[in-house]
Amino acid sequence: MNWRGSVWLPSRGSITALSLALLAARADELGLPFLCSSAVLDALTERPTQWVARIAPAQSHGWQIYADFLLSGGHRRIAVAAQASVYWASGIRIVQDYLVPRGGSLLELDMSVLTAGALCEELVDKRVTALLLLVGYPEPAVSIVRAVRHDRRLPEILVGAPAGQPEFAGWATLLGADGAGIPFLRYLPACLTGLGARVCDRSARATG
Repeated sequence: MNWRGSVWLPSRGSITALSLALLAARADELGLPFLCSSAVLDALTERPTQWVARIAPAQSHGWQIYADFLLSGGHRRIAVAAQASVYWASGIRIVQDYLVPRGGSLLELDMSVLTAGALCEELVDKRVTALLLLVGYPEPAVSIVRAVRHDRRLPEILVGAPAGQPEFAGWATLLGADGAGIPFLRYLPACLTGLGARVCDRSARATG
């Protein structure tokens, strides 16, 4: 296929998953080459198509690795602080489907009805050892992290962010030491090949 004149959009999965799926479907209808660089939903299109391609692996690949990381760390009682999102709901299903057959459990806590303080009460009551953040940034993510870090009943709990909120530039500024030690998924390898470096350089110049 000739990909000249194609559309390339850098994106953040938790924010743009649904938008990208809509754009990909429209590109398929128009016969317009569409290149997605974000690790978004597995079902980026409803059917196989020659017009849509992705650079990063599909969402399930990374999220299953993250679930395995939790189990390897000895975590079996895991909770997720969640808000409504197609991408996050998909992530919850992927993690739960991986954890449950291997002896883990996943408790979903709806942050549209819970405060950060009420969340901490649930974590203590259910003896949760790991909390995943599938919520918006800066709020309520920042408030949740602060509340958990300063709750003396939760000194050993792991806070994780598979959707990558700690990558935002203001994370360290807003949270300081409280925001450290929060593992997240990162799709760039430790060292790029020559081709990878050239692609990154060109995309950076193209997007400013």
